[in-house]
Amino acid sequence: MTRLSQPRALIEAWISVLLAPVAWAIALGGLYSYTDETCAHGDRLPMDALVFSCLALTLLPAPIAWLRGRHTPADSGPGERARFLFHTAIGLSALFALVTLVTAIPIFLLDACRT
Repeated sequence: MTRLSQPRALIEAWISVLLAPVAWAIALGGLYSYTDETCAHGDRLPMDALVFSCLALTLLPAPIAWLRGRHTPADSGPGERARFLFHTAIGLSALFALVTLVTAIPIFLLDACRT
């Protein structure tokens, strides 16, 4: 087990917290930029691939943070902070997965020229 004050453990905790919001931001910007190109060419594959890859990235931190949070001792200050970060990462992962799905609903239901 790595010590919680080591840079690797802190980087892992912060990446697990920030990955889901960053993936959603990439999806939002990417879908906006692909709209004109998809309308012009009629090919929805880039938009669909972006949605599914960003959705996978928003869901990726949840199981990792859950496992790391279970194996993190909460008997010290750094342990409590790390567990809080891991629990926050699980919540953010679920929240931004739902937000990414809601963002993608017009992509799946409407024609690309109407979104």
